Amino acid sequence: MTIVQLEATLLENVPLADLTSLGIGGPARYVVDIDNTVRLTNALTWATKMDLPILVLGDGTNVVVADTGFDGLVVRMNNQSVECDTDETKARVIADAGVSWDTLVECCVNEGWTGIECLSGIPGRVGAAPVQNIGAYGQQLKTTLDAVHAIERATGKSRRIAATDCGLGYRTSVFKQSGRDGWVITKVELRLERESTSVVSHHDLLRILGDRQADVAATRQAVLEVRHNKSMLLDADDRNSKSVGSFFVNPVVSALRANDIARIFADDKMPQQPAGHGHVKLSAAWLIEHCGFTRGESHGRVGLSDHHTLAIVNRDNATAKDVIAFAQRIRSRVAEATDIVLEPEPVFVGFDAPVFYE
Repeated sequence: MTIVQLEATLLENVPLADLTSLGIGGPARYVVDIDNTVRLTNALTWATKMDLPILVLGDGTNVVVADTGFDGLVVRMNNQSVECDTDETKARVIADAGVSWDTLVECCVNEGWTGIECLSGIPGRVGAAPVQNIGAYGQQLKTTLDAVHAIERATGKSRRIAATDCGLGYRTSVFKQSGRDGWVITKVELRLERESTSVVSHHDLLRILGDRQADVAATRQAVLEVRHNKSMLLDADDRNSKSVGSFFVNPVVSALRANDIARIFADDKMPQQPAGHGHVKLSAAWLIEHCGFTRGESHGRVGLSDHHTLAIVNRDNATAKDVIAFAQRIRSRVAEATDIVLEPEPVFVGFDAPVFYE
């Protein structure tokens, strides 16, 4: 229902289940689609005057919305501009927040530019990429990110924030930590290499490509193949597609603690990757499986992906309560066995209290 013109159409009582990949969540009080910074500033000012919380939502691929919905203003960034300039070795790309992330990757790969090809197939829009510091198959956004353009919600002022000031870490940033009171990202600047060869490090890609150096287009296709085989591409015909992707973050622990955990499972081949400063990153999926959960299993209206145990799937009109209860069951069992408390990766919206207990 259209209720007011705010230089953009403001809608009321919009079901958020229809705007998220998990397909779960009650209605948003208001939703507005924004295609430029002037309209964004006006919408933020209006929400402040109305004393409404604000949620910036792209494709809703990393969000769990409460069954009661969100009693505030949902802003959907639809600005679509991409600018590029190059020198002899580098390509500078400035993309609006509303651009599809994978479309941007595809365009850069078609130009023969490297740096984000292993991030192919990640769903969502460009504006969400710095929030999570997205990463996959040996690449992270922080390696190529030059700066982020954002509007401060409290003041409405625009600012160009250098990548070094974005607090980028493993699946985190200042934008994620500041939450609803922080920033709205409007543009992202990337600096890519003008060369057509990728340096491949991830074992899944090496199995397909057979070499640590591969054509950038071949690398992208290999990534898409791996993601397809794991149901990590959005596909309405795939019964595993109603998820937020990886539900838990891979835990980082000391190397000594990792050895203790390996002994618990009597497995000296427990996967782990160096994380610096005497720490290693463990596989949350491996821990979940070794704590008794199996791929494809169902628990009522929710379950695990047929292809990996990191994705919790909405099987049959599940509720947010169903998803959280199952996720807590997984966390509790892993914590009992290893003393590791798995941290969730998605953003939780509309909940009055902390979603998980320790």
